[in-house]
Amino acid sequence: MQDILGLSESERQAIVHFERGNAMISANKNNVAVEVKPSEKEKELITTDRRELQAIAERKRATIEHDRLMADVVAVARNIK
Repeated sequence: MQDILGLSESERQAIVHFERGNAMISANKNNVAVEVKPSEKEKELITTDRRELQAIAERKRATIEHDRLMADVVAVARNIK
């Protein structure tokens, strides 16, 4: 692979030690190491980490509860007028 992509030894070593989100873009014998960082919304859509999924679910439940309470407050306020 190193020969096919024309990677230097340092580029090959970098790839060996890449972590999640790291990549090497190779075009026309030019190689660039990049780090891909998703937005929070993208991360919510693609994560498979159980702890992150649990936290997302809890935030959504809290948001739903908050929205219900606010709707009740608005309804009460309308009845007071």
